[in-house]
Amino acid sequence: MFTMSDKPACGPQTTIVNTEQVRIAKCPCGTFHVTLVPSGVTVQLTTERLAELGRAIAVACPPKNDDLPRGLGTTRIN
Repeated sequence: MFTMSDKPACGPQTTIVNTEQVRIAKCPCGTFHVTLVPSGVTVQLTTERLAELGRAIAVACPPKNDDLPRGLGTTRIN
């Protein structure tokens, strides 16, 4: 992790996800900038922290059976 004094400068970002609710962009500074669009809050996360956040969201918001694709032989096991 960087301190403010040794953190590389942010530059042009590459947008990875851009929806009405969230924007995730890869930055040349080595982090991902995750913006919650409605509130305008942006956090910078390392690759590891972004993956951890993704896993936490998946646990907190499991898909409902209605959300699973139909016809793919998917079954939800509790």
